[in-house]
Amino acid sequence: MEANSKNIELIRGDYKKAVKKLSVPTMISLLVASLYNLTDSIWISALSADALAALGFILPFFYIVMGFGSGLAVGVNSAISRQIGANDHKQASNTAIHGILLAIVFSILIGVFSYYTIPIFLDIGLVGVEVGLSESLALEYGQILFAAIIPFILCEVEVAILRSEGDAKRGMYVMLATVILNIILDPIMIFTLNMNIAGAALATVISETIGCLILIYWIHYKKDTYLGIKRENFTFSFYHIKQILSIALPSTFEDLITSILNMAENIILLLSGGYLAVAAYSAVCRLTQLIIIPIKGLGVSMITLAGNMYGEKNYGKLKSTYFYTLKLSIIITTLLIVLSYVFAPQIGVLFASGDIKLSVEVSKALRLMIITILSVCFGVISCNFFQEIGKGTISLIITVIRSSILKVIFTIFLFYFIFNMGVNGVYFGVMMCGIISGTIAFSWALYYLRKLLKHDDDSSISN
Repeated sequence: MEANSKNIELIRGDYKKAVKKLSVPTMISLLVASLYNLTDSIWISALSADALAALGFILPFFYIVMGFGSGLAVGVNSAISRQIGANDHKQASNTAIHGILLAIVFSILIGVFSYYTIPIFLDIGLVGVEVGLSESLALEYGQILFAAIIPFILCEVEVAILRSEGDAKRGMYVMLATVILNIILDPIMIFTLNMNIAGAALATVISETIGCLILIYWIHYKKDTYLGIKRENFTFSFYHIKQILSIALPSTFEDLITSILNMAENIILLLSGGYLAVAAYSAVCRLTQLIIIPIKGLGVSMITLAGNMYGEKNYGKLKSTYFYTLKLSIIITTLLIVLSYVFAPQIGVLFASGDIKLSVEVSKALRLMIITILSVCFGVISCNFFQEIGKGTISLIITVIRSSILKVIFTIFLFYFIFNMGVNGVYFGVMMCGIISGTIAFSWALYYLRKLLKHDDDSSISN
């Protein structure tokens, strides 16, 4: 082994202690990662409402691309965790190397494709942007990000490798370093160097690249990880690629579907409320992403733990971990919902930069949408459960139900066209989708857990 096994002992020990130990660094990592966009939103809003709307138009594209990076990271984490649970160190190391290679190859392909296709999508009005200032600003911001996409995707995978062996802290340290650097660089490059929205994009790229270099040093040169990321442990295998992609592709399609439906929502908002509605919704989406960070952090940590338990075939412990993680997410999220509802006007002012109308719209949208975040607990934790046991297709089906079927039914047809609710129709549609899809995801997870436990009981009887 390349290092001691303290982290491995953690993920194989008391699940309550492990959930807390892994989830806190993961939450902090996700929080500081979200601060990239939050920081950009705050500084860009000081430029103009058009600039903030441009950010809202381009981010769905960026989320599509980063969705693959996140999906690949989930696939790598899930596959490695199951192999560690089965005590197969060599194959776990080989899977990690395959994940790194996939990250490099696909980030190049996706980056080139995205760089050249974004102008086309904007020109044909895919996101409902008329030719004008917001479109040109969106293009300027987006092309800089996509031209330098490699460190973004590679960072996702290398942090997942550390997390899969129970080392969540170093991923947190990298994210802290990059976001602090981004906060420092943003005002310098946007205002001092007078680079405007391009400066915000460049600040993010520079910060992420430095973070990626730190991870490369730790994993490839310092070599103090449990896994052996070195040439002698690599044997090319389509099996490892299949293991990773069987989780990564469904997870990627989940983000793709969500981003496409977000574009449709942008069109509806633009038609019914103009750029003000798009800017407010963009701000609220970023705020809700911050609020659900504890849910995501707990869910991501569960991928490592439950993947290990699934590899061990310890289904009773797997069930206990699922319910304990869900309980913690509900408690933490309830507190954040109350705080966000109470301080919604102050939050609106933060994103409005003196624009009273925008401040009121942000506050109203936040108070409407915040109520349904509890349903996200059931949806996210349940989808993570399916990803961790190698059933990424089920997670994809749940997302299709939520983001395609339900959003089309409620947001587009029912509330917008039939009830003619305009901007409020988007908000109520999102609320209904969250509640129904969360119920479906939770029910499906319960059914699958009972199925695993029954199989375990049957095996015990036959033995």
